[in-house]
Amino acid sequence: MMDSNLTLVAFSALSFLAVALLVDGLLTWWRANRSAEARRVRARIERINSSATSDPLEVVESVVRVRPLSKIQTINAALGRLPGVDRIDQFLRQAKVDLDVDQFLALSAICGLVCMGFVAAFLPNPNLAFIAGPLAACTPWVVIQRRQEERLKRFNSQLPDALDAMARALKAGYSVVGAMKVVGEEMPAPLGQEFRQAHDEITFGISPQVALTAMTERIASEDLRFMVIAVLIQRETGGNLAEVLAKISSLMRQRLRLSEQIKTLSADGRMSAWVLCLLPFGVAGIMFVSNRSYIETLWVTSSGRTLLMLCSAMMLVGIFWVRSQIRVRF
Repeated sequence: MMDSNLTLVAFSALSFLAVALLVDGLLTWWRANRSAEARRVRARIERINSSATSDPLEVVESVVRVRPLSKIQTINAALGRLPGVDRIDQFLRQAKVDLDVDQFLALSAICGLVCMGFVAAFLPNPNLAFIAGPLAACTPWVVIQRRQEERLKRFNSQLPDALDAMARALKAGYSVVGAMKVVGEEMPAPLGQEFRQAHDEITFGISPQVALTAMTERIASEDLRFMVIAVLIQRETGGNLAEVLAKISSLMRQRLRLSEQIKTLSADGRMSAWVLCLLPFGVAGIMFVSNRSYIETLWVTSSGRTLLMLCSAMMLVGIFWVRSQIRVRF
């Protein structure tokens, strides 16, 4: 009696295990061949195989780039047909912002609409809303551009050390790809992050030329382009790449030192520019608090609004002119 019960339990357990394995196998086959993800992968592979493009960067974009313009397919298709959307996407990627293009455009529109509603509700002249709205819509662009410039500045400051590390790795017997891996593992972000991504792309089968060129698209750095050109020329013609990278690193350090000297010498001019640009707004704010009826003439009367718009246009021209005078390009 005991043996028959044990046999029944063992048979039931083995039957349950067999059914579970059968169900798991069917689910695995379905996910690999019939699921939506499998169909999407097959369609993507067919597009890659059928595309006979002459530009290798387009192949990199189709293989590596997994970030869409929008998570909603309809909006993604609509944005893909608009001109200039790729530049916005590249702008967001260079700043390393975790926003899709549709989210970024929606954020700009919300900032503009909220500011327009606030100005129209609380200021006596609702026409000012049509001026304040577009200015507020530009706020996300200014913030992200500032972040992009700061990220580029950190990248350029890290690049000489990275080139020295690559030169030491090459002298120790590493290949160029191996030296990039060393830099990607040892250097902090943003440089280490970009070099790791380029190394991963090469590891996945993309040619070093395409991966390095794609990295220059993600980072708008002239110094990085010098390094990439040197590596690509060395791959075509040969030569002592370690020595070339060491010389490029020395040149970059001299350029950074010159840039800091220029900032020091132009500090007086930049401070004067800030004072000239902010002084009218400061005086207007003080007058608004101390004698509001006096300054309200600027937006209550028609002649005052005309003068306000004219002065605003002249101030913008003056700000751009002062900015062009204190900026030194080299």
